[in-house]
Amino acid sequence: MNELWKRRTYAIIFQLCTASKNDRIDLCGSFPNTTWAEPIAQLTYAYQKNPGEYIYSETVHLVPGNYEYKYKINNKDWILDQTKTKNKNNNVLSKDDFIQLIFDQYEVQEMKNQDDQTCYHDAAMILYTNHIMYDVELVVNGNNQYKAHRAILAAGSDYF
Repeated sequence: MNELWKRRTYAIIFQLCTASKNDRIDLCGSFPNTTWAEPIAQLTYAYQKNPGEYIYSETVHLVPGNYEYKYKINNKDWILDQTKTKNKNNNVLSKDDFIQLIFDQYEVQEMKNQDDQTCYHDAAMILYTNHIMYDVELVVNGNNQYKAHRAILAAGSDYF
């Protein structure tokens, strides 16, 4: 992946619903510069969803990657967010989640093709014009360099 993709951070909102308004919620996981023992963030009370359902939230800026995480309540109980993707005993935030976040950020329109499969209108143009996630650099005549996306090249050529 390109260097911009590796360095650029994206705001990820972590939310958890609990039964108490007075909980301490720590976000721990396989994040850069932390260990499972030290939280990357403490979620703060945001709002009451329904009687007995309290939402805690915190925004963390992360570079795209694959992360596993859990929440620690009141410095003793480890829990998972049951509404999020899980891998064994941890929640998972993957590179695919970052790609979806980028598409959401640029308001990519979702369309259906003739086989009723989801396609993202203008997604390729967004990736190209914003230099996001390119993974190939083509060199033409030794001078001209073009950043490209292997998946997009493969869609139009058997060579890739």
